[in-house]
Amino acid sequence: MADPTFSGSDQDAEDRHQKYRELDPLPSIQPALLNSGEFSDYVAACGLIFPFKYEADALKPASYEVPLGGDFVYWDDAQASIVEGELRDGDEFWLRPNSLVFLTLKPMFRVPQYIALRFNLRISHVYKGGSSLN
Repeated sequence: MADPTFSGSDQDAEDRHQKYRELDPLPSIQPALLNSGEFSDYVAACGLIFPFKYEADALKPASYEVPLGGDFVYWDDAQASIVEGELRDGDEFWLRPNSLVFLTLKPMFRVPQYIALRFNLRISHVYKGGSSLN
């Protein structure tokens, strides 16, 4: 696919996912770590991620930066209580050193049976603590 056409709605992404959940629409792509072009082709064909940000600041050569958004929960030692909230567009979230936080990702992932995904924080965020995520 030279110029991928991404899902225009959540329902469109779901329809694409149902169509290609078990059947690989791009069999010429060898099983391996996908480059950004191949990854984008799968997102377009399979409704893999919706909404999908097809921009250079999010789409790297072999990775995709996923925005946070939605519910979060963590333990606040200072207050000795659970803190719950919701991240909205433009909000920052500060990680304290050695903290455990449950965050929601903004897009919906619909992963077909023949693709595996891996998620991790950028290494700079993991060791800094006190870093903001947005």
